[in-house]
Amino acid sequence: MPEAIIAFVESTSVEDAIRLAISLGGDADTLAAIAGGIAQAFYGGVPDHIAKPVKALLPEEFLSVIAAFEEKYPHRRQERPRNRSVTQQELPEHGRRLHKHRRRRT
Repeated sequence: MPEAIIAFVESTSVEDAIRLAISLGGDADTLAAIAGGIAQAFYGGVPDHIAKPVKALLPEEFLSVIAAFEEKYPHRRQERPRNRSVTQQELPEHGRRLHKHRRRRT
């Protein structure tokens, strides 16, 4: 799981976080789900160019659950920096050690 957090920290968008997590290999679907979940909260949601085609593939019962959730918890977009990753100064010490460990492995 630390790898998923590192993928988010090094990302510049939701899509970037997911792609970075997948590129790590291993349990890529779980890493991407974790990194994507953190990234969508940080960057303000999943971009429409990703969300719309995915929703088009979902069965109606899934869409009704999503609609009920969105009605109960309206989405509040927050403006976040879109084209930068989190800096080393923004990471706690433990996160910096994980970041260095990943760099050595690649």
